[in-house]
Amino acid sequence: MSDNQTVDDDLVAWLRAQLDADEAEANDWPDVLGDPPAVGGFWRDTHGHPIYEPRTRRLADVAAKRRIIDDCERYIVADDTAVTDGMVWRTLTALALPYAGRPGYRDEWRP
Repeated sequence: MSDNQTVDDDLVAWLRAQLDADEAEANDWPDVLGDPPAVGGFWRDTHGHPIYEPRTRRLADVAAKRRIIDDCERYIVADDTAVTDGMVWRTLTALALPYAGRPGYRDEWRP
């Protein structure tokens, strides 16, 4: 296993943890947003950010990203070159970019 393979495994594990956090947070949202609370004017997530999307959409987004990661992992196992050059590496780093401000994100994952 190359050093690049290890980095990729770390990226996949980190991405899965971010998606687990997104899923847990979405499961705390109301099923239907309805009228926002009087204070603050928006439903808010656990970080205090306004919620603009329904829970079902967020959960579908998480599920779709997990499928993409699963497909990338299959290519990583089948072909070492897919780790650093090609669509697999670019896909994984693109999926990680929205989470760049979260703990554990590495600069070498920046596309």
